[in-house]
Amino acid sequence: MWSPGFRTMTRRFGNAIRKERFVVALVALLATYAFFFEYLPPFKRVQLWSDVAGYHYPLQSYAFQALKEGRIPQWDSSIYCGISFIGNVQAALLYPPTWLMYAAVWTLPRIPFKALELFTFLHVWLAFLLCYLWLRGRSGKLPSVLGSAVFAWTGYMVCQVLHFGVLGAMTWMPLALWGVDEAVARRNWRPLWKVAAASALSFLAGYPAAWIVNCVIVVVYALGSRRHWRAALGVCVALLASIPLFLVQLLPALEARSFM
Repeated sequence: MWSPGFRTMTRRFGNAIRKERFVVALVALLATYAFFFEYLPPFKRVQLWSDVAGYHYPLQSYAFQALKEGRIPQWDSSIYCGISFIGNVQAALLYPPTWLMYAAVWTLPRIPFKALELFTFLHVWLAFLLCYLWLRGRSGKLPSVLGSAVFAWTGYMVCQVLHFGVLGAMTWMPLALWGVDEAVARRNWRPLWKVAAASALSFLAGYPAAWIVNCVIVVVYALGSRRHWRAALGVCVALLASIPLFLVQLLPALEARSFM
């Protein structure tokens, strides 16, 4: 039996962790808004361009309109003279956050481009938060904040806001690395559910090449841990376990490819 004093201390420690995470999430959200303020009301002066405007938005607009009409978007006759929509991985139709975006604007007659921009920027914020949670288990507050800022607000992440599939895959990578650290520290396989979840979400985000890169990074990271081969084996099992989670997208894509 734990003493009342120990339970009180544990409860206070848990409350402190939750408070810290809430504050970091809120401040990071404000910082992300400040970083992209020119794209967002009331300071909007510019908008995202390239693939996010010319490729991803038409796909999301078509899918949203089809769902509003009460049908599943299975075929897109407008792009490349007609291709399978449900089999187009880059459409990210089965990516769970996509459905949250649809729900947020469901009362509107069509999905505004601003919703897709906001959806993109929220992934940058989420990337910061997940990276902070991962690094916080290894270091102090300031190094975790600085490391997360480098990951989310500079370099490759910012470059890829125009290519949502890559951005989405990168967003979930810290979740997988966090799961590896927890599994190694606790000598328990259970935290590897984070690896499986991150793998499935990275694939469903719409760019399988980025998902493959993520898998390689996580396996190599596990090999560099204290548990070496055992950790890497656990990660491989978790990655294999993630495949049934995204078969709903993989199978239509393979079927569509068979007709090429």
